[in-house]
Amino acid sequence: MGIRGDWATYNIEHGGDLAILFPNWMEHVLDAGPERFKQMAVNVFGIDPANKSAW
Repeated sequence: MGIRGDWATYNIEHGGDLAILFPNWMEHVLDAGPERFKQMAVNVFGIDPANKSAW
């Protein structure tokens, strides 16, 4: 797009940003239900949901 810049937040690498922001995001969307977290566990992290409880 012709714009060059640094997308890092306060000179923190991407993984560090996620480590800081992700728990807060999880708390924010918790009211949407644990199904969303199960979807992410299965689809993103490759967790096998067999024999696992919701909590």
